[in-house]
Amino acid sequence: MIKILFIDDDIQTLRLMKTEAEILGHESYICPSSGDALQHVLNSNPDLILVDVNMQEYNGFQIVQQIRTL
Repeated sequence: MIKILFIDDDIQTLRLMKTEAEILGHESYICPSSGDALQHVLNSNPDLILVDVNMQEYNGFQIVQQIRTL
């Protein structure tokens, strides 16, 4: 089992990904706000992070750059 963090501003997509990951036996977390992404990374300590690249506040590339600095 791995811990997965999904970051996306589309709540329906997040719910679908979370459900599918949990069906496969993984622990999953969702973050609907790109502005809160770093805090979610620190709180959940995920093994895998899946990020939408097209979000309003920050895009996925910016979030990944910020995560790399942690």
